[in-house]
Amino acid sequence: MNTVLKISMLVLNFVISIAFLFVPFSYYIFVDPNEIDIWWFKMNEVYPPKLFLSTAFLAALGFLYIQYYMIFGLGSLDTKLTTEYSLILISSLIWCPATYFSLKKSKKLKFVVVMVLGITAGSSLAFIYFLFERHKQSLQRDLAIVAMSLFSFHVTFVDFFVWNFFYLKNLR
Repeated sequence: MNTVLKISMLVLNFVISIAFLFVPFSYYIFVDPNEIDIWWFKMNEVYPPKLFLSTAFLAALGFLYIQYYMIFGLGSLDTKLTTEYSLILISSLIWCPATYFSLKKSKKLKFVVVMVLGITAGSSLAFIYFLFERHKQSLQRDLAIVAMSLFSFHVTFVDFFVWNFFYLKNLR
């Protein structure tokens, strides 16, 4: 694959990530300033928002590096990494609308919300495993493991365990 195509794919990946992950989240939360309190589920009383935003920022940086690694760092297509990456993207895309509709329309969707966060967490951990197991040690691979570890920490610990706890506790 030539460099221009790789750069195009990286830009496209980045734009899609921003358009489909950040924009809907921002829309659902910031359309009504009171929405942020609803989405926090009183979590900010025990889990400082600055800590959450710090891990979210590190997770986003890690995810961006993973996009770079998938395009420039891999010598050839790795179907297992691509599968896990796709599962992360798809489940992340489902999370925001599912959460919004579980809050506004039907609490029955809470299973979907918990499930997609679990899929994101599990896929990110599997991604690290496949990186470690299937690819030779190199600086790029090691940086990819660190990057995905930052992402995995946030989506597994902060989102799946902490946020889900408050979500389920307060959504009755």
